[in-house]
Amino acid sequence: MAKYISSVVSALALNLVIILAVVLTGAAVTGPARIGETFWLDCLVYASLQLMLGLAYAGVIAMVGECTRNMAASIGISILLAALSPALASAADLIFKAVHSDFRVSDYWIVSLIEHCPYEGIDMDFVGRAVCAAAMWMIVSLSAGLVHFRNADV
Repeated sequence: MAKYISSVVSALALNLVIILAVVLTGAAVTGPARIGETFWLDCLVYASLQLMLGLAYAGVIAMVGECTRNMAASIGISILLAALSPALASAADLIFKAVHSDFRVSDYWIVSLIEHCPYEGIDMDFVGRAVCAAAMWMIVSLSAGLVHFRNADV
């Protein structure tokens, strides 16, 4: 639990710094004249979604680290998750489409949601899927890590 909490808190701090840097840089580059009426609301919603999804992804990475118990393997698997999982989710989407199913894996995989998050005009359907996916992956990663820890340690 300590590893999970420290990973998520560290990810929270890093994501907040990144969001602040992006907002300040974007505001400086675009200038106040080009910022529209809905900019700050869209920015807040987008930043909140990215922060929530980033914390869920940090939980998945903490679970991978707990289950592998090897830093090199943990780093390697984490890189593979970041690099290959969107392609695998798209492949799974194609398989579901081939069997005439409306289910899309990429609608519930964290990396795909982070990648396809709209930055303005975010609809409630996307927000609902993002919240559902983030909560599900946080619960799954925490539960799997706790079960593994309980079974692996004395």
